[in-house]
Amino acid sequence: MKKNILFLHTTGNWWDHRYYFKQMPALVNAYFSVSYLVCTSEKIDNPQINTIIVSEKTAKRARISGGFNLLGQVLKSDFNLVQICNLELLPLGIFLAFFTPKKVFYDCREDHYNAMLFSKVWFPKWVRLMLATGVKVLEFLASKSFTGFIVSDPAIFKMHRYMHDKKKVLFYNMAINQQFENERIKSINAQKIYDLVVLGSMSIRTGVLNVIEAMVALKKQGFSLKLKLIGNPRVDQSLWEKMEKLISDENLHDQIHITGKVPYSEVPKELMDCKIAIIPLLDLPKFRNNMATKQFEYMAAGLPIISSRLQPQQYFIQDGFNGLFYEPGNVTDLAAKIRFLIEKPDFASILGSNGLQKTKEDWNSENQQNKYVDFYLTRIQNKPYIENQFPPIIIS
Repeated sequence: MKKNILFLHTTGNWWDHRYYFKQMPALVNAYFSVSYLVCTSEKIDNPQINTIIVSEKTAKRARISGGFNLLGQVLKSDFNLVQICNLELLPLGIFLAFFTPKKVFYDCREDHYNAMLFSKVWFPKWVRLMLATGVKVLEFLASKSFTGFIVSDPAIFKMHRYMHDKKKVLFYNMAINQQFENERIKSINAQKIYDLVVLGSMSIRTGVLNVIEAMVALKKQGFSLKLKLIGNPRVDQSLWEKMEKLISDENLHDQIHITGKVPYSEVPKELMDCKIAIIPLLDLPKFRNNMATKQFEYMAAGLPIISSRLQPQQYFIQDGFNGLFYEPGNVTDLAAKIRFLIEKPDFASILGSNGLQKTKEDWNSENQQNKYVDFYLTRIQNKPYIENQFPPIIIS
C-alpha cells in the first residue's frame, strides 16, 4: 500500500512542535512520503518534506468554508492518507472519508468543546453553546468515518467515546530528549540566573499573575527572586494591564524577564538558566482535561516542578518525586512551595534529577514517535490498535 500522507494545517505556526518536529519526522523515518499544506510567509527549507504553502487569504477561506476551498487541490493529488490538524478542517476531512478512498486521521490535542464554551468569552453564551455543540457534531461524524484519531490526553481519549478505542492512540506531547540532551551538554556549567520560569501561553486563565503575586509575597519575606517568562503576556490585554501595574507598584522591573514567544527549537536553551519551573494553571474546565505540555519540557531540562493540583498534571508529576503541588489559584500556597525549594536546593535538585531520569528512560518524544508510526502502520491496514499507556502511570 502507498504511504503518501498530506498534513493539513492552516491555523497556527508552521513550526508547530507536535506536527513539524515530532509526527512528520517519525513518518519520514518510516519511509512515508510526507507533504505539508500550511499557511506561512516564511520559507521552509526541509528536503524531507514536500511543503505546500497557501496564502493567508486561502487559509482564512479554509477556516470559513470548513476546508472545502482546498478540496480540488486535495482530490487532484495522489495522497492516499490525510491528517487533519485543525478543528475547522473537519468538514473537509469528513467529506474525504465518506466519499473518497482516502484514509483520514484527526489529531485532537485539546478539549475543543469546553474551549468553545468557556474561552470564546467575546461571544454571547448562547453563541458559544451553539459553537460547542457544532464541535460535538463534527467530531461525532469524524468518529464514524475517519480511520484513526490521535489524541494528546487520556481525558480527550475518553471524551471521543464514539470513536472505537482500537482506532485511537495517545500521543503524549513529550519533549524530544535528543534536542534537550544537546543543550544540556552545552549548558552543563552554565550559571542558573533565574529562580523561576513559566513557559507557554500566557493569560489570566493560565495563572501567570499568581506567580508574580507569589513573588511579591516572597519579597516581603526577604526573598528577591528573578522570574523568566518564556512567552508573550501582552497577548492578553487584561493580564498585561494587571502585570504592568503590579510590576510598577512593587518595583519588580529588574526581577522579571520576558522573552516573548520563542520557536520550539529554542525552548531547551531558554530553560537551561532557570532553577524552578512552574505550571500555574487555574481550575477551569479546559485545564481539567488537557495536560500541560510544558511539564515534559521542564523535566527534560532537569528542573523541579511546582504545579497547581489538577488531574492532568498528576499523571506524570508525583508530589515529592519530581515536583510539588499547590492548590490552584492559592497564591499563599504557591509562595510557600517556592520558598520551600529555594531554601532546600539539594531537594530541588533531586526532584529535577528524577524528572530528567524518567525523560531519558521513557517519557520522551522518541518513544511516542515509535507509537505513532506503529499506529499508522496498523490502522492503514484496518487492523485494531491497542493503546497501552493509560494512567495510572507507574512512577518509581
